[in-house]
Amino acid sequence: MTLYPEVQKRAQAKIDSIVGQERFPTFEDRDKLPYIAALIQEVTRWAPIVPQGQVHGFCFRSYSSSATQGCHIAQ
Repeated sequence: MTLYPEVQKRAQAKIDSIVGQERFPTFEDRDKLPYIAALIQEVTRWAPIVPQGQVHGFCFRSYSSSATQGCHIAQ
């Protein structure tokens, strides 16, 4: 967003015109804010929250059995 301040200003103006400045946007406002939804998708495309690619460094093995909400999760 720092590379494109005019986009940030346009997004803020869109939020202010639909939601106002008294509250934050909620999920109920999502249908009224398609520009903001597209902007969020584009920002996460540029800088993904989760690293993409190979995950060889992560270990998915469980070292002990567990039970949660009545379901047994084996080792």
